[in-house]
Amino acid sequence: GTGSSYVGGLLRYVAAQAVTILEGAMVTHGNALSAFHELSGVDVLVKRIDVEMKRMRPSPPTGGETDAGAAGESEPRRPLTTDASSRILLFSAANCLTVAYHHSEAPAAASAAPSAGELIRRPEMEGLLREVFGNMPEYGGALGSLLCTFVSHLMNQDPQIVHWAHRSGLASCFLGMFA
Repeated sequence: GTGSSYVGGLLRYVAAQAVTILEGAMVTHGNALSAFHELSGVDVLVKRIDVEMKRMRPSPPTGGETDAGAAGESEPRRPLTTDASSRILLFSAANCLTVAYHHSEAPAAASAAPSAGELIRRPEMEGLLREVFGNMPEYGGALGSLLCTFVSHLMNQDPQIVHWAHRSGLASCFLGMFA
């Protein structure tokens, strides 16, 4: 009902604020960045992004309950169900990941964090990037530009990501934003 969606929105705002506070701590205190990586903060953020993305654009039904009609037709794309709290949470989580990987040149932090290549190749991250790059008008330029910065940081850390992005089709998806 309306009450549960209101409460859910408030909880997303609180989660976004907590992520923003965490990000500030990582920028100002090297120990906070190390603790973030040691406590698998990257995994927690990636999982939260994935949950939020699935909530915003639910998967189509499977099995006998399809909206496709006749066999061979592709199912229409599900509409994006987003609100301000979802956008803020996604932006905060993506910004925190950007900060974590921009500042992870420190040896202690880098040893506990997944490598840039491991992170971007995760299905959740690749899915996020494809979804946002492929649907920029729905997600907005602020999130899109932040994710472009994030990918840029990852590519600077691991140039092999450039080759992977081309082979996987992510680069085409990115360039499709400009079409």
